[in-house]
Amino acid sequence: MAIKRIIIDKETGYQRVENDEGLWELKNQDNIFIVPYKYQYIAPFVNGFARVKNENCWGFIDTNGNEVVKCQYYSVYDFHDGIAVVYDGEHFGAVDTAGNEVIPLIFNFLGSFKNDLAYACLNGRYFYVDKKGNYVCDVLEETLVKTRKK
Repeated sequence: MAIKRIIIDKETGYQRVENDEGLWELKNQDNIFIVPYKYQYIAPFVNGFARVKNENCWGFIDTNGNEVVKCQYYSVYDFHDGIAVVYDGEHFGAVDTAGNEVIPLIFNFLGSFKNDLAYACLNGRYFYVDKKGNYVCDVLEETLVKTRKK
């Protein structure tokens, strides 16, 4: 097995290594294996977690190489405010850093969290939700409030 490429992770300094069979491993700064060749892809670390792809499904590992979110989603998005948006191929939801589904996969769209809120769409209605998926306010309502405060 030959090495195809090595990418130094900016957040951790770890080596993300791809072999000629298209599998990735992770080594720390001392060249010690954290994750052996197992994943189809290991993305860069963001906020202490890296997206990983295995058998065409996505999940997350932490900086110790532990799979904290099982590779079971069609796509996943980086953690922000301790929450990552996940997509099962039909609906969006969210998981926390322990892998718990904190927002059920019911939304037509769910944006990344910022300041504890995320933009969401459900059945053509656009609004903001909190970290539990609870309705906060309509998008238009939020825009009007910001405009009035100026």
